[in-house]
Amino acid sequence: MARKSKEEAEQTRLLLLDTAMKVFSQKGLNKATLAGIAAEAGLTRGAIYWHFKDKADLLDALWQEQSVAVQQAAEAVAGQTGSALREGLLNVARVLLTEMRDTPKMTMIVQLSLQGFTDEDLRLRSIEKGQEDNAKVEGAMSQLQQDGLLLPHLTADIAAVIYSGLLTGICEQWTMYDRIAKTDEQIEQYVHSLSLALFIR
Repeated sequence: MARKSKEEAEQTRLLLLDTAMKVFSQKGLNKATLAGIAAEAGLTRGAIYWHFKDKADLLDALWQEQSVAVQQAAEAVAGQTGSALREGLLNVARVLLTEMRDTPKMTMIVQLSLQGFTDEDLRLRSIEKGQEDNAKVEGAMSQLQQDGLLLPHLTADIAAVIYSGLLTGICEQWTMYDRIAKTDEQIEQYVHSLSLALFIR
């Protein structure tokens, strides 16, 4: 009985995630509500609050579900130095762009993440996550500077902004103006350009 209840809870959670994607795509993050998502799924408000405390928590769960490959690529960078670190950072970009090309749900999650947030919980969670990601990238760039692989005119903090800014800009162009790359060769052009902007080969 306990196992059945656990399985039912997971099925409910997955239903809510799928429904949230639908509602977010129709209304946007700012206009969507947890109550509305629950109603669309045919569930009570209590059911959705059992699984997710707010929209920020729900968006984070959607990101975790859809970005497994990106997370694995990012985790592989940890502890690396030298050319392995450089190539690891470029591979994170490659995997992100490839996942966006191949997975419509991933594209939608990225598009939602790029929206301006009026919801305070979403805004604060976005800032917090952005600061965490920026700190990791800057740490990697600092290591690459020590390894002599960062372009000499760049400091680690500026390089981190360039890396994140270029990737964000590419994602924004892709999602807002339907300019998603169609081939691996096109994705490699983006990755190569990112490399040229930052690294000594």
